[in-house]
Amino acid sequence: MRVLPLAKLLLILCAALLSACGVSVERAAGPAIAIPADIAGAWQVRIKDSIDKKLLVGADGDRLTLQWMGAGKEDLPAQAQLHQFQGREYLAVKNPEKDGSALVMLVSARDGADIALRPLDPRRVAAALKKLRRPVERRNLWMRKEIYLDAATFEKLLGLHGAGLFDEKQTVQLHKVPAD
Repeated sequence: MRVLPLAKLLLILCAALLSACGVSVERAAGPAIAIPADIAGAWQVRIKDSIDKKLLVGADGDRLTLQWMGAGKEDLPAQAQLHQFQGREYLAVKNPEKDGSALVMLVSARDGADIALRPLDPRRVAAALKKLRRPVERRNLWMRKEIYLDAATFEKLLGLHGAGLFDEKQTVQLHKVPAD
């Protein structure tokens, strides 16, 4: 049996927390919008009351490049886009485990120094699909299963339920680190 060093195990856990929202989508709803200039720079990430290392965010038109600082971070998602649908902003993070899919998070708060993101809640998504009488398509991933939504179903769910599909308890907080 191979034992991983504690530091590497913690990094893998942080990666799993960020990407394990349990729901991925074929593509984000609504058009990609230009990235505000104040999003570029270094951010400290807080997931479930644990502070992760810095994340360097670059903005190029409507694309974000995410560069995680620290060992083992190269396996985390590296690209994202900001979308707007029905007056709300959503961050679509490219899913590194599956090509052609994204992890979508609602931008629940944003200013020049702080961003709060809420991932889709798998229980709420499954309940909404059941009400629509649509099957819940699940995909097996490394340590979990996830719900996979095609683009049309995702847009329909957002149109009917909006922010109600997102988990308030799993908020990802980003705080801007002042430039040195």
